[in-house]
Amino acid sequence: MSALFAFLHHLAAFAVVSAPFVAKLCLFLAVGLLSIYPTREFLAWGRALRRGQVPAVDESKLRRIRAVIHCELAGVALLILCAALMARGIGYAG
Repeated sequence: MSALFAFLHHLAAFAVVSAPFVAKLCLFLAVGLLSIYPTREFLAWGRALRRGQVPAVDESKLRRIRAVIHCELAGVALLILCAALMARGIGYAG
């Protein structure tokens, strides 16, 4: 059990001094939160499809969903960049 605490202490110490690690965690959280809106809309479309109907989607809602998905993709690309920076030790102040 003490090994687990030692590992968590080491991880916390690393997270405080590594800017790419903090950015990566924040991006992960942001992408996860952004995905809620499109997921709810897609599930609502599934209910209409199960009834044999074509889901009625207005153009403005479709634009919003597309914009959110584009933001998610940009976040994932930045998350991968942060992972590469972490692997090279860039941004580590310790």
